[in-house]
Amino acid sequence: MGYIIFNGWNSGDDLIITRPLIRPTWGAEVTEITRPGAPRKIMQVSESYANENMNIEAALFDATPERVRRVYQALSGSGQLVLSPAPDEILTAYLRPIIPEAVALQTAAFALTATLQPFAYAAEPTVVTIGTSYTQVENAGTVWSAPEIRFTPSAAGEVWLNANGIAFCITVPAELAGKEIIVDSDVQVTYYETDGVKISVNQITKGSYPLLHTGMNVVMYSGSVTGDVTLNVRERWL
Repeated sequence: MGYIIFNGWNSGDDLIITRPLIRPTWGAEVTEITRPGAPRKIMQVSESYANENMNIEAALFDATPERVRRVYQALSGSGQLVLSPAPDEILTAYLRPIIPEAVALQTAAFALTATLQPFAYAAEPTVVTIGTSYTQVENAGTVWSAPEIRFTPSAAGEVWLNANGIAFCITVPAELAGKEIIVDSDVQVTYYETDGVKISVNQITKGSYPLLHTGMNVVMYSGSVTGDVTLNVRERWL
């Protein structure tokens, strides 16, 4: 018997999953282009991936009004989804029940549609400490990764991050010395936080954001920092 976890809520106490849980896989979209005079079409592979849908079918252990209300409140809207066959993967999902609550109360049947964004992310991503000489960092995912790197500059000056020979520079002003700087390659934003508010400092950066290919990578930093420079690999699977 499988289970799902959505935004931290585990279905195991309320639902019996009646259909095997198999997450979809994503493939690049391929289009055919016809060129005048050409003997055959040209295949063009897109670098983007479309959302995928999956249906989840289940039965309620006991269709009481309280249980039905709890299940429908927990399993709707946007959030993070984990499927029991792959507990180490997190999916970004939008859930929508497809059986009315009144019907579920009478029949104890439950079903929903999950719209899944591309990629499954590691539930416990790899976090490593990088040094001033090249550090080997493995990306165990099946596609390239956009890591998050954190460091605390100790003084004004330049901090350089180098991933596989590609450099990214942060020119730190004196007022940011001692503040933790976060380089988020996924959304290509560099920022720090104060009182829970994220403040972008993209204007003090230059170069390409660090990226990790599948397999082994080499990463290093240079510049004056306090403590460790940490890198969150953020493994992904299609």
